[in-house]
Amino acid sequence: MDRDGLRGGSPHAWPEPRLVGHEPYADTSELTMVTSQCLKHAGLLLALTMVLLVGCVPAPTPEPTPVPELYLGGRELHFPVIMSAPYRWQRAGYGRPLQSIGKDPELHRKGMWAYSWGLGACLYDVPMVFSDRQMPTLDQLAKCNATSEVLLAFNEPEWASQANMSPEIAAKTLRHLEQHWAGEIWCCGNLVGSSGWLDRMMTAYKAEYGELPRLAGVHLHIYLANGQTDVPDPTNPMWLERNRNSLAAYLAVMRKWGIPPRVVVSECCLLGGYTEAEYLLVQDTYMTWLRGVPEIESVAWFSARYAGFPDANLLRASGRLTAVGQNWLDWRWK
Repeated sequence: MDRDGLRGGSPHAWPEPRLVGHEPYADTSELTMVTSQCLKHAGLLLALTMVLLVGCVPAPTPEPTPVPELYLGGRELHFPVIMSAPYRWQRAGYGRPLQSIGKDPELHRKGMWAYSWGLGACLYDVPMVFSDRQMPTLDQLAKCNATSEVLLAFNEPEWASQANMSPEIAAKTLRHLEQHWAGEIWCCGNLVGSSGWLDRMMTAYKAEYGELPRLAGVHLHIYLANGQTDVPDPTNPMWLERNRNSLAAYLAVMRKWGIPPRVVVSECCLLGGYTEAEYLLVQDTYMTWLRGVPEIESVAWFSARYAGFPDANLLRASGRLTAVGQNWLDWRWK
């Protein structure tokens, strides 16, 4: 169809006026009749042309669905769309307290992820919101979200010496994070033996908001004796069996609430006054077990360097790897 909506001229046949040379009609009544017919056909042609033109005008393009707006203190913020697929964790990671930041080139960017129990350097670290009392500002969250696809929520909220959050407070804090973070959220940094806390938090969230939180998975801590640092014999297989049972109970709570079966162990596996040989044995024993659990996507060691328990460190004061650090580095690919 051509631009004017007509192909090959008018579909109507125009009457041929009976002209002889350039002489006028001899009969004026006949001229009146021909003129009337011409006007009638011209009117029909104009109407048909308008119909065809209207039919060729494209339908209005629908307006795109607006990006949901988050109201932050009276102003709007549009987060970039970052997540196109589930976040893929590197197989091994580590915590890096302030004592080790900048001193871990032997670990950092060698196939392992790291975090520092806060937002940290969001371009390099996996950020964490430690507790409701250490909440970043909205601007800090927004800047971090521009470079980070994933957020860890909370650190041992069931322990008074750590995040120290009731399930009800955690539910409200998690809701706040959901409203201001566009990527994945992994909650809640429990010790593996604290599945009851997770159950109560999910109950509180559902009761308060009438729906379930949008969790991508959970991050949790697995230690001998559920975090105690004075285990008399860390090589006793009893501790491994207890942790197996505790993890099974935690996974059961996740299934109950429909939490995706994705787990990151953000702290592992032994911490206390133990020998290097004991750390190496526990490291190998637990990684052999955890690598066989289909829900577990990654495991992080505590920590790169922590003055309290030097034999657990992955790094020496100089930044060079310890034997425990070299073994952990090797576990990236095992």
